[in-house]
Amino acid sequence: METVPRFSPAAVICLTLLIVVAVNGGLILALRRGGSEVDLLRRAAKAVRNPWAEQDQTMSELRERVSQLESEGGEPPEPDG
Repeated sequence: METVPRFSPAAVICLTLLIVVAVNGGLILALRRGGSEVDLLRRAAKAVRNPWAEQDQTMSELRERVSQLESEGGEPPEPDG
């Protein structure tokens, strides 16, 4: 049976801090450069907040057009069938 190597708590804390600093540094550099990665992340975050925004906008436009047609034409025509 293999034994799991043991790391000192100080090494684990230092490694965690190094990872956090590296990730934050990368994000800061990406923001300063204005890279497309940041725009991609912003669009992804927006899509996560409201995943059906585009469909909602399309349905709203359709609803407005139908309302305009109903107000101009009076009664709707009888369906065939």
